[in-house]
Amino acid sequence: MNYFNLFFLLVCTEQINQLLHSVADIHPCSLLSIRLFLKILHCDVSDVKAQGQSRFILVKESKTWTEAQSHCRQHYTDLASVRNQSENEKIFSLVSDHRWAVWIGLFRDDWKWSDGSAMSFTNWNTDGINTHNCVATKRGKWKMSRCSDRKYFVCYSAGEL
Repeated sequence: MNYFNLFFLLVCTEQINQLLHSVADIHPCSLLSIRLFLKILHCDVSDVKAQGQSRFILVKESKTWTEAQSHCRQHYTDLASVRNQSENEKIFSLVSDHRWAVWIGLFRDDWKWSDGSAMSFTNWNTDGINTHNCVATKRGKWKMSRCSDRKYFVCYSAGEL
């Protein structure tokens, strides 16, 4: 990779993310222009999908659950909370081409979400129930995993794109 490509890779991961997070009301045509610009720079923009008042972001970096939580809180809002079937389907569509389970924000502390809210919806894989404390999703079904496992993860960001 040459320095020119490296420079634009850094622009993609930092500056463009900041731009997208700092703009509250962005016109869909502007968003399309930004996405086209990112594609020209060879940035992966397929992993961001709008969802009403928040959006889910697949982060393709292998981290433990705690590292993933810290990353989401630093760059977005938090690890993804799944409050209903519609949100579960949005996350599933985001990660459907990923063959391994990815972290979501549910953990065993009276089963609550990373943002502190109570769990009101579940979609457990019956084979995935065990004594581990953190939760990952694969093909739309949830399973308990060791928090020290390294996985890709889904964050959410409050506010619209």
